[in-house]
Amino acid sequence: GSDFEGKAAVLRGVREKNLLAKCLPCVFGERDFVAYGEATRYVVVKGDNCFVFLEENDPSPLYAIPLHDKTASVEDPANPEGTSLTISPTFRNMSKDDLDTILLKYENGKIAYQFTFNKQDGSDLAARFLSVVNSLKSSGTVGDRTSSVVYAQKVARTKQKFQPADVNEKC
Repeated sequence: GSDFEGKAAVLRGVREKNLLAKCLPCVFGERDFVAYGEATRYVVVKGDNCFVFLEENDPSPLYAIPLHDKTASVEDPANPEGTSLTISPTFRNMSKDDLDTILLKYENGKIAYQFTFNKQDGSDLAARFLSVVNSLKSSGTVGDRTSSVVYAQKVARTKQKFQPADVNEKC
């Protein structure tokens, strides 16, 4: 089986705003946002990879995210990261109360991916995802080397090439 499965809005990290956007937020907008349904995917963590599917019953993932070099943290909705996106904002340009966001960050602190979970899909999805990802990092292992994990790693090597472009890759 998998280490984690569930629905989440999955977004690639965004580049830091340039000086002009920082100095003139009234012109460039305070924060970027996207609707939860627009970015919703089905996420499966197996071994040290996160597989992102369009739908739960899809036969093949859209892409795979290697987790060994990333750390997960909970985003504070009252004080969001400057380069994260607001998912389904309320009138205050904050995410709705029924959404929890987990940020996957590179070792340099830049956001690699943003996962937003709807509490209506399961109140503990975000906490479970956070726990699974960080247990990989803290243990330094990729878990059991069962045949299904070996196969998942083989699929992941192929599907990693299909990740959305990383604007923070060369930063």
